[in-house]
This record gives sequence, structure tokens and C-alpha cells, in this order.
Amino acid sequence: MKIYQHLAIHAFFHLVRGRNQSLLVAFQNHIKEWKQWDIIRCLTNHQIIRDSLLALLLTSEELSPMCHSPGVDVSELPKLDAKVMVLHLAAILDDSDLSSRKHKDIFALRGKDAQSMVDLLHDLLEGPVIDSDQRTLLTDALVRLTRRSCCHPKCFVLNDIEIDVTHPVIAGGYSEVWKGYILGRPVAVKKVRNSRSDLEEILKACAREAIIWSRLSHPNLLPFYGIFYLDDECSRISLVSPWMDNGDVSQYLKHFPDTNRELLALDVSLGVEYLHTSMPAVIHGDLKPRNIFITSSGTACLADFGLAYAKDPQRLTATSTEGPVHSGTLAYEAPEMFDGHPVSFAADVYAFACVVYEMYSGSPPFHELRPAGVIRAIIGGQRPLRPVGISSSVWGVVENCWQQGPAERPCASDIVHDLRSIAGPEQRPHQWDESFRAHIRSSHSSYWLTPSGRCSDTWTSLHMT
Repeated sequence: MKIYQHLAIHAFFHLVRGRNQSLLVAFQNHIKEWKQWDIIRCLTNHQIIRDSLLALLLTSEELSPMCHSPGVDVSELPKLDAKVMVLHLAAILDDSDLSSRKHKDIFALRGKDAQSMVDLLHDLLEGPVIDSDQRTLLTDALVRLTRRSCCHPKCFVLNDIEIDVTHPVIAGGYSEVWKGYILGRPVAVKKVRNSRSDLEEILKACAREAIIWSRLSHPNLLPFYGIFYLDDECSRISLVSPWMDNGDVSQYLKHFPDTNRELLALDVSLGVEYLHTSMPAVIHGDLKPRNIFITSSGTACLADFGLAYAKDPQRLTATSTEGPVHSGTLAYEAPEMFDGHPVSFAADVYAFACVVYEMYSGSPPFHELRPAGVIRAIIGGQRPLRPVGISSSVWGVVENCWQQGPAERPCASDIVHDLRSIAGPEQRPHQWDESFRAHIRSSHSSYWLTPSGRCSDTWTSLHMT
């Protein structure tokens, strides 16, 4: 018995005390079958094991009063069994011995087995029994498996959105955005444009973005609410977040030109600092004004994690060569990106400098040049001239951030420190209602340690003793 050992032991003692021979035989047959499964199959079938054990307990309770093992705190059983699963998964994912191939077996999962593993990884990450190293391993595995299998946690799917799918509010070159409502609150429903030929890649990319985005929570990051399907065939997948009436930072500054830009720059730097220092760390990969929104309280928050990359910060330095090479937005690309270097923390810092420049100038860097000229200018070490209205102290931060060499640029925490000394200690209210996100999620799913249906009655009685 590789998983649910604590629940199995409790069930065994309960069945023995109940003296029901047929239930004991059924229990023994289950154990005999499960012992033949390898650890990967046990983990992908963990719900079958759990519900079978609870069904035996439920049947036994119906035949005779529940009789609990002395000294057993039943409420701790889920945590103990979850911890065992975390240890199993961490050992497989951190195993440098490729001969076992178990770690490869996880990422080769497809269909219902992949879905089960994705749900398990997600729910273990939501639980209280995981340390920072294990969190990094499981998060990385969840992102990779999601990307390969096109699966996403079932709890992400939202069904109760009121929306007119015939008329998007925004229709750009790469995406469409609808305004919808969940429980009376406005939400943005964003779908990436695609054709039938690239549908699988779009589904993989959206599932991956949803995983990375869902792991993040900060006042200067736009929250992820869930996934919504715009058709019955589940081919038109969209990502749901709060609706921002103020639009992105460029739109906001056009309407409110007297806004304190130093505070907005500080907001953006705080969001980048959170990404770069979270566990695992996240590189945004596409930082630009269009992906920075303004809340009702005037706070800037980062969004659009389609090109984001999650990694352990101890294994990925600012100049590391690990990680995928990708294409972001031309004017915000760091010089090394044009030489084939991968995404990095330093590239985000360069893009941050370009964002601050545009916040003051009103235009992207080198907006007057053709694309080829933009590339030549960046590679050649040219930078835009200082815009009107920017203080020498803020301009010094910008120049420091878009140094030609990645190693010469400051880290996000240093940027926050400098901008705090410039912008002052003004604090704005926390924008996000975390209880609302939890509520709309809980209305669609239940935590995996709390079975649904008939077995939930047994679980309730176990917790009440």
C-alpha cells in the first residue's frame, strides 16, 4: 500500500472491530490489487483508492455504529496521507537516476491519467503539508505536464458567467476580450485568437498560463479567477480576471495626465520584485504598458503571463543560459535577446526601464524607427533621449535598468528600494478581495481530500468524532 496508508490502517481497525467478514474480505481484495500498482498508477488512481476505503467505512457504519481506534485523531489523517504523496512525488521529480524513468512516466501521461495527476499536483500545492523545495518541484512539474497534456485543473473551470459571446469589447491582433459578470461583479474574459490548425498549441499555452498565473497573489498583480469556455465543444478557451475600468497604464495616463508616475513606477517594480522572488520565481517575459492595468484606486498591476516562465531562483540567475528563448514585444526586448539568449530576470529589468520611459514620453522606445532600425539601435547600445517631466533620480533608475550587459542591471529589489526613496511611503488600499476568488472556485469544485457524493457523509462523521 503506497498511498493512503493512514486511512487504510484506520479502515482496517474499524472493520475488524465491526466484525463484518464480507467487508474485511473486500478490504483485503482492494489492498491486494493496489499493491500490484506502481507508484505512478497509485497516484493517478488516488481518488479510486480513497473513495473505495471511505465506501467501506460508510457501509460498515450503516451496519454497526462507528467505532474509532483509540488515540487516533481522524482529522489529521488527510494531512498525513497528503504528506506521503508529496514525498513520493518530490522523490520522483528530484531523482537524478534516469534509469527508473518514473519522472519521465509522469510527463508522458495523457488523457484521464494526466488530468488526474494535474488535479493532484494542484491540490497538493494548495494544501498545508508542502515545504518550499517541494513546492518548487511540484509547481515545475505541474507547468510541464499541463503544457504537454493540454490538461488544466478542473477546479479552474467557471460556468456561471453572464456574457454576450457575439460581441467582444476589445478585438486586437492576438486576442479578444469580453466583459462578463460573475455574481454581479464585472470580469474580463480574454481569448487568444486561433485557427483550427493551431488549436492544440493554443490550448496548451492557455493551460500553462493559467497554472503560472494561478500560483501568484500580490496587490500589484491582476488576480486569476479561472477558465471559461465560450462554446460547448470546449475549443474556445478563455482566461478570466477582474474587469479594469481604467484600462492599461497608457490609456490611464492619457485620461489622467497629472497622475503621479513615480508611484506607478513603484507599483510596477513591486510586482516585478514579487515575481522574481516568489517560490518558484517567475520571469514575466512580456512586460509592457499594454500588460499593466490600473485599479479603481489608481494602483498599477501586472497582467498577461502568456510568456511567463517559472523557475527556482537558486537555479536560474540573472545571466543564466537556462530557459526558453521566445519572442516578446520588439521595443522592450533586451539586447541579449536578439543574440538568442533565453528569458531572464535581467531581461524583465530592461523591459521595466522601457515601461517607465513610455509612461513619461507617451511612446515606446524608438517608435520613430522601422523594426529593423529598432533592433540595430538596441543591439548597438543606443537608448532614447530623456523625456520631458522625468526627474533626474527616476531617469537614473531607468538608465541603470537598461544597461547593455545583463549583469550590469540591478535586481528588482534594488529598484524597489530606489523608487521607494524617490516616490515616498504613500500606501494605497489593497485592491483584491481574496474571499471572492475563493468563493467562485469553491462553488465549482471541492478539495480533493473532501470527497463528493455519498462518501462525504463518512468524511463528515470522521471529522466530527
